[in-house]
Amino acid sequence: GISTDGVIVGITANSATTVDAILRVGGNALTSGIGLMAASTGTGLTGNIFLATSNSTAAATNGLSRFDFTGAHTGNGLQIDDATLTGTVFAIIPSALTSGNALDITTASVFTTEVIDLNVGANLATGDVINIDLGATAVGSQALVVSSGAMLRTTDLIALADAGTSSGDALDIVFTGVATGDAIQLNMGTNVGGFASDIAGAARTADAVR
Repeated sequence: GISTDGVIVGITANSATTVDAILRVGGNALTSGIGLMAASTGTGLTGNIFLATSNSTAAATNGLSRFDFTGAHTGNGLQIDDATLTGTVFAIIPSALTSGNALDITTASVFTTEVIDLNVGANLATGDVINIDLGATAVGSQALVVSSGAMLRTTDLIALADAGTSSGDALDIVFTGVATGDAIQLNMGTNVGGFASDIAGAARTADAVR
């Protein structure tokens, strides 16, 4: 028949509590096929192809939406291919955060590679890899905070490496407002055995510090 409430196919299981799945799609033999697809070819589409909604106020310990890949696979666990030119590929829009996080990455085991890896390919890119913009009213916010625990660290906490024949600065600090704070502040306790600043360079023809 013709839908009058906007739903073509509906599954209602409001009394189900501990079932394994209300709807299950199995595809153990898939090699290049697709187990579940939501597709549209309309160029004027403005609605959602896929939508998961919840009004829960409980502690969602396993996520209100969850992807669970238990095999030690290679390749990508989750991949987004997007041909947009002026749109946004992935957007997170929190509306009422107080003590939670918009994005939380917590490692569950020892890792030997990067938790976040950003690779800019061999192309003539002119945009920023990361752009953090604090609004004028975010007077109590910090753009970036890096904290190190009480560990016997053997590597640099923050490392900048430039292997190119660059003409730009590796670090550029520009003040345009009337600031009363310091551009760089170093607070060293009595238990720091190294230098506050150690500058070394081979065959330099310009000043190390000006």
